Amino acid sequence: MAQHCNKEYSEECDLVFRARGTVFATLTIAILLHAYNCRRIRGPMWNWHMIKRFHENKFLFAGFVSGTVMCLLCMYVPGLNTSVLKMKGISWEWGIVLITLLVFIILSELYKFAKRCLLKPATIATDEQVRLQRIWTENTLTLTHTGNTDLEK
Repeated sequence: MAQHCNKEYSEECDLVFRARGTVFATLTIAILLHAYNCRRIRGPMWNWHMIKRFHENKFLFAGFVSGTVMCLLCMYVPGLNTSVLKMKGISWEWGIVLITLLVFIILSELYKFAKRCLLKPATIATDEQVRLQRIWTENTLTLTHTGNTDLEK
């Protein structure tokens, strides 16, 4: 194993720097995906209906895209990656990142499935909240089925 990889980059430290880049990419993108996962406490997030609505929340989508771009910039800008952040860009390690993220998504969906099956249904405290939830659900379903984004009718 290489010596003094925390001080400077050398060819001996290439494996260590690539490993740091792999972990950085995995954790950064996992946190960005977790933000989407938190949109629904018990319902499945990664089904076709929710994937089509991926860009619905403009701020969340902008945060996801900008976080991913910043992750890539941190990994591939020369000097910044090896001198400041002590990591290096990755190549075949993206496969490790994607597999890890897929495992994360599967485990989070299994956790939500267990919550739906084992816990009591989530209740809404007041009749007013029930009414507002019904209106929101009807409007959402109407908008997604008609393709209309205008909220006024």
